[in-house]
Amino acid sequence: MKELHNRATELSLYQKRILVFSDIFLGISWALLGATAFILFYEGDPSILALFSFSLGIGIIGAFWRKQSPFLVGIFFLFFGGSLLWVYHKTDLSWADFYEGKEFSGEVSVIGEAIEEKTTQRIPIQFHSCLEGKCLDREAFLRTQRWESYRGGEKLFVSCTWEVPQFDEKTKTDWKKIFSARGPFLFCFDREPVRLGEEEHTMMYSFVEVRQGAEERIAHILPYPESALGAGLIFGGSSGLSEKWQEKFAHTSMTHIVAVSGYNITLLVQYFGILAIGIGIRRQHSLWLSVVGIFLFIAMIGFPASGVRAGIMGTLALIALSGGAISNALRALVIASAVMVFFSPLILRFDVGFQLSVLATLGIIVSSPFITRLGVHKLSFFPKLFSEIALTTFFAQLFVFPIIIKTFGFFSFLSFVANLCILWTIPLAMLGTLMALVVSIFGVVVGKIAGIFPWLLLSYDMYVIDWLSRYEILALSLENVSTLFIFVYYGVLGGGFMWYHRWEKEKRRLRCNLYEVSP
Repeated sequence: MKELHNRATELSLYQKRILVFSDIFLGISWALLGATAFILFYEGDPSILALFSFSLGIGIIGAFWRKQSPFLVGIFFLFFGGSLLWVYHKTDLSWADFYEGKEFSGEVSVIGEAIEEKTTQRIPIQFHSCLEGKCLDREAFLRTQRWESYRGGEKLFVSCTWEVPQFDEKTKTDWKKIFSARGPFLFCFDREPVRLGEEEHTMMYSFVEVRQGAEERIAHILPYPESALGAGLIFGGSSGLSEKWQEKFAHTSMTHIVAVSGYNITLLVQYFGILAIGIGIRRQHSLWLSVVGIFLFIAMIGFPASGVRAGIMGTLALIALSGGAISNALRALVIASAVMVFFSPLILRFDVGFQLSVLATLGIIVSSPFITRLGVHKLSFFPKLFSEIALTTFFAQLFVFPIIIKTFGFFSFLSFVANLCILWTIPLAMLGTLMALVVSIFGVVVGKIAGIFPWLLLSYDMYVIDWLSRYEILALSLENVSTLFIFVYYGVLGGGFMWYHRWEKEKRRLRCNLYEVSP
């Protein structure tokens, strides 16, 4: 009995330590996010504030290091001061102005897939340059003609002039920071770069080649445009769709289904989990296989910033789906967001994809108790499926509405109808396309036969998007949405959900008290 008591005491102490470390990481995450927001919106020298915050943190920790709450406050101020200096250094892009207008001639390596523009294509490259004693080894974009295709790892000889996107006074858009938040922001144009006939073979490029081969095989077993949609669902991206179809997807706000998003990755990874259970792996171990699946998927698409972000959000969604409490899910969301902001602080303000991912995930997390309260889980399969899709879509869009309006200038209410009609088909279409892709190794004819089922689903999705894109009366257009409106909107929305969760918590407490006093 004494041994059991000692073990229980040790376990309790261990759990307390875990909670303390978790609170410390949460405080550090909030400090980093707060410092990043201050730097990006204040845009001034934070040295004095950083010194004051740093000194205050050390003073609080030194005076109250034995008390948990003051100690956590001291940790926050300590890391807030350090984060101010870190973010200020990371967001300083003035070094690039030195290269504006400078000539460059040398060897570069293709490090990713080309991004098509109206008259040119944009190819991500890695280069090394030394000018006036200053050497630079960075990533950049090479603009060239659209008709040539370049493979990852290929060596090119380039002669061009460096260009840096500048601040647009007319639209008040800081293109340099927007491009920097998403990746390279140095550009050069060479109409006909010289192929050197050399390739750098790495594991990353091998994954990209596997994906490109898979996309080509999908194009053989499914007709267009269903093949483009099927490849976009699995690997992300709408480049396979024509401009006309891309406009239809944008008009109905359905581009997210072919984006590299946490939703798509979560679905793919769930299939890995189902496969693991099917071959006899325990359910608790299948989560690790899912994490491996996320890594392989991101590697296959070339580790883009959006893919890494989606992988983190997809992992977070898996944790939430595994039955974690809402407080744990929110804590994980804050910490995951802080990790991404640490490596690229500019995404907090200038990467719309990051903002939409975080806000949509937040909406799904905080609304999950409300959806459960409505008794959706008690419905039969199909009513439950459609109710969950409708409610989840509604709350996700409720949280991203101001960002979409401010960024794109319009919001289509057709997106709610489109999501309700289409989202239930996405897991089945993805799984069907994957199965058709796998069995196509036995022959294209076999793949086409297996592709009949996903083709029917994808044809239905394309028909719905095509039909809804003809209506323009359900689109809300607004220009020059103020930052004050966004803060007020999220303040009211956050206050409403906080009141609801506190009200639910108080009801549970009262029920427990009644249970304890009942005879």
